[in-house]
Amino acid sequence: MRAQFVLQEVWTGLRRNLTMTVALIVVVAISLSLLGTGLLFVKQVDDTRTYWQGKVQLSIYLCTSTSVSPACKGNGPATPAEKQQIAADLRALPQVEHVYYESQAQAYAHFKQDFSRDPAFTNLVTKNEIPDSFQVKLYNAQADYSIVAGTVQGRPGVDQVVDNASILSKFYALLPSTGAGRRRSCAWSAPPTSTCSFRSWWRGSSPVSPDG
Repeated sequence: MRAQFVLQEVWTGLRRNLTMTVALIVVVAISLSLLGTGLLFVKQVDDTRTYWQGKVQLSIYLCTSTSVSPACKGNGPATPAEKQQIAADLRALPQVEHVYYESQAQAYAHFKQDFSRDPAFTNLVTKNEIPDSFQVKLYNAQADYSIVAGTVQGRPGVDQVVDNASILSKFYALLPSTGAGRRRSCAWSAPPTSTCSFRSWWRGSSPVSPDG
C-alpha cells in the first residue's frame, strides 16, 4: 500500500512538472551523448597514435638531378654505390629495426595516388622531382634518432634527414588526449624535392634493394 502511494505521488509530481521533467531528460541524454562521443574520440586518437608510432620514424631523402640543396649541387645525384653503402651502414646500426628503400618510381606512384584528386597539381611534378629515400624504423625513436641521423647526415648522396616521429608528436600535441591540450600532414619545411615526408610512411613501403 505504501509503495503504491509513493508511486502515485511520483506520477502526480511528474505530471505537474511535465516541462521540467522533459527538459531534465533531454539534458541528461545530451550530456551522456557528449560524454560517449568524447570518450570514443580520445580512444581513437590514442589508437591512431600508437599505430603511427609503430611505423617509419626516419626518412632519409637522397640527392637527385633536380635537388636544390648546396650539398646535392656540389656532389651531384646519389650514385648506386653511395646508396648501397648508406643502406649497409644503416642496417649495421643496432638502433635500426628495419630499413626500406623507396625508388623514385615508387615515390612518384605514391605521390600521384595521394594527390589523385588534384590532377592540376600532380601534372606539374615530374618523376625526377620526387626523390628516392630510405625509410627507417628505429627501436627507440627518441633516443636513437640523433645517432642514426648523424651517421648519414652530410654524406655524399644524402639530401635531407627528416624526423617523422617529431613531426607527428607536434601534431598530436595539439590534441587534448595527448596531455598538451595526414589533407595529410606533410613536412613542407623540406626542400621542394622532398614532397610529403609522410607519403611512404602513410602508405607503407616494401623492403627492396637500393637498385630496385
